[in-house]
Amino acid sequence: AAAAAAAAAAMRCLHTARCSRGSAGHRSTAGSTDLYIFSDEPFRPLRDQFVESIVDTDFQLREIQVADLGAVPGRAAGGTPIYLFKTRLLLEALQATEPGDVFVICDVDIQFFGEVLPLVHECIVGRDACFQREFFDLGVNIGFMALRRTDANLAFWLRVLDEIQRTGGHDQRMVNNMLYSQSSDFNLR
Repeated sequence: AAAAAAAAAAMRCLHTARCSRGSAGHRSTAGSTDLYIFSDEPFRPLRDQFVESIVDTDFQLREIQVADLGAVPGRAAGGTPIYLFKTRLLLEALQATEPGDVFVICDVDIQFFGEVLPLVHECIVGRDACFQREFFDLGVNIGFMALRRTDANLAFWLRVLDEIQRTGGHDQRMVNNMLYSQSSDFNLR
């Protein structure tokens, strides 16, 4: 309950010193792409390493830091509190982004080894979403995503949030199940 309250409080104030958006939404500077990340104190070393790995000068960092995200020890990717926090952040980012524009959201436990934006922009052309591949033949990893503000994306991620709230299940598994079995319901490209 305390972790849920902390996450809810953090979601009401997603504006850290590194995030310049105002309460009525925001616009990236011309030519830039918003990059959303979140972390808590236990993840500070990973966060610092991730931020240092960013070389794309056109990323506009939108960072959310909280004291404790309420990760559940032994649960994949931190458990339900993390799944809810990330999905709510993603939905807020979708709603704050201008229709048709693209943003990136990623976990801080990855590193960039060069520029990624040219590849992101190439891969998202004509698509609503672009994910990191989990396995060669099947599955996506939602630790790195480029998303376009579309009605299909909003509907898809609202359904993901609803499923997490309803079942407490693993967000990545839900996303894969929905992409590979129900994608026609969302018209997600």
